[in-house]
Amino acid sequence: MTYYLIAAVGFIFVFGLVVLVHEGGHFFLARLNGVEVKAFSLGMGPTLISYTPNETEYQISLIPLGGYVKLAGEELTEETDNPRAFSNKSVWARISILVAGALCNIILGFALYMPLGIFHGEEILPPKIGFINQDMPAYGELQVGDEVLALNDKRINRFQDITVQNSLLGDATRKFLVLRDGEEKLVEVEPYRVENRSVFEPTHLVGISPYMPSVIGWLGEDSPFKELGIEEGDRVVRIGDQDIESWQLLTRALFANRGDVEIEFLQNSDLVSARITIPTDDAEWQQWVHQLQWGPPVEQKRYGLIGSLSFAARETNQAIRLLFQGLWGLLTGRLSPEGLAGPVGIIGVTGHMATVGFWPLISFAAFLSINLGVINILPIPVLDGGHIMLSIPELFGRRLPPRVFEIANTIGLVFLLGLLIFVTFIDLSRFEFLAGLGRGLWSWLTGWI
Repeated sequence: MTYYLIAAVGFIFVFGLVVLVHEGGHFFLARLNGVEVKAFSLGMGPTLISYTPNETEYQISLIPLGGYVKLAGEELTEETDNPRAFSNKSVWARISILVAGALCNIILGFALYMPLGIFHGEEILPPKIGFINQDMPAYGELQVGDEVLALNDKRINRFQDITVQNSLLGDATRKFLVLRDGEEKLVEVEPYRVENRSVFEPTHLVGISPYMPSVIGWLGEDSPFKELGIEEGDRVVRIGDQDIESWQLLTRALFANRGDVEIEFLQNSDLVSARITIPTDDAEWQQWVHQLQWGPPVEQKRYGLIGSLSFAARETNQAIRLLFQGLWGLLTGRLSPEGLAGPVGIIGVTGHMATVGFWPLISFAAFLSINLGVINILPIPVLDGGHIMLSIPELFGRRLPPRVFEIANTIGLVFLLGLLIFVTFIDLSRFEFLAGLGRGLWSWLTGWI
């Protein structure tokens, strides 16, 4: 129950903040340009709370998936004598009002990344392979200890770059340029396509994990390891007959070796050995691992005020770049639309991030705000970018006929509704029961089995 409550609060917080800033941008620029604002709403649908202190009605509506600012004369196809109507303002004034929402979303993302960099920072994971799943394509091709220099000609500086680049490659062969034993090698890997994945999983995998040394980064006060004399900073080098080269191998060795097992570790350059009893029953083993109260050493880099500006600029730039690379991948067919997330998927991710922690939620809110801002400014009719596109002829002294606006808006509305239905179906297909229901309904409608 607590999980769903936290998820719901996190979702309302993120969407409320993103919508408030977006619509606030439109509202502020409209007022600045002397446009009459009739309504400012957070949420869509039936009004829950309404307050009208002046000409503007401020309201909170039932459905927390958007919002709107209603301007006098916002339909350019209708003529009005109201001097404060949106349609009677100069083209530059109208464009500034339309751009303001998206710009404020991008600024919000940047602003959220700053405290994230100062108070939470980022994990620094070197681009070194620490584990390879033997059931995945990379097994036998890449090796533990390989340092990835580039992936499909994209320079790699940290392991997170591999994750990002992999998400943009679709079905393409992964071409890893690695440093192995002092020599550069080009290794090609065919990715594994993930079927029936959740919204949290990537569409393609190769089966590698980042390198983390088998060093005890931290230990709880009641950890059984302390009874063996193991201390923070010790490096585990062997469990049973298995040499340990990374943290992932260490955790897997604890699962593979059960019963009375010898463990060897380096402590202050001295090789120390001890015997440990690992439960043979899987349920007892899970409880035992939980009682270990331990973790690997992970470098968490935090930034000062000036450094946080650079961090925020880098993350904002990467979010925008990833969006356009993803759109290009979809247009060229390199990326599958199965990787898209619609409203249901975004709600799920937002709620999940809220349960993970405050700073992961802030990071996702920043990423989501930037993405929504950029998408909103794309030249698609009905969106702000589409309205701007249709206003451009006025810069050259000619306003398009009302019929053009009507046709463009109709096309844009049909496109967006179709896209919404499509991505919502993708979201729902990730739920097995709903996927089966959808397949059955489709078979019934089309007569195919």
